[in-house]
Amino acid sequence: FREVCDAFSEEKETYKSALKGLKYAICGLGDSSYPTYLKNPTSIDQGLTAAGGERIGDMAAADADGLREKGQDATIRRWVEDIWVPLAKAICSEDQVDTKAMQVNTIPLLAKLDPDYTPPKELVVGAGGNGGLSSTILGVAGLSLVVAALAVATSTANM
Repeated sequence: FREVCDAFSEEKETYKSALKGLKYAICGLGDSSYPTYLKNPTSIDQGLTAAGGERIGDMAAADADGLREKGQDATIRRWVEDIWVPLAKAICSEDQVDTKAMQVNTIPLLAKLDPDYTPPKELVVGAGGNGGLSSTILGVAGLSLVVAALAVATSTANM
């Protein structure tokens, strides 16, 4: 996932609208005693933005090396409390998002990063289908993306 986001950042003009309509939230986890602190969540945020995504709320910086009100637990708790209203607004938005177009727009990048990648038949241009999903479903997909971003940020934050 990080590699894809880095490619979005490096090739901004090529992918500037690949994820148009995507709304996401991100909470970075890590330990400020390491030189790579917040590098993953920051790079993920920059890549998603470069590809046309829109972050909901601020990116939290939960530091395992912090104490009390600046500690990781307190930061995550504040972020979760603060994200509910912006997340609810995004989910209830009337905007229609073409998720199939997002998927189709990323196929060239996935093929470039993984020469063995074969796109699903239903995503090959000309396969038909309307590609639109309601923003409620997109909100669930966006929430899944948050979980994935958190997992990536957490698993590599202390490297």
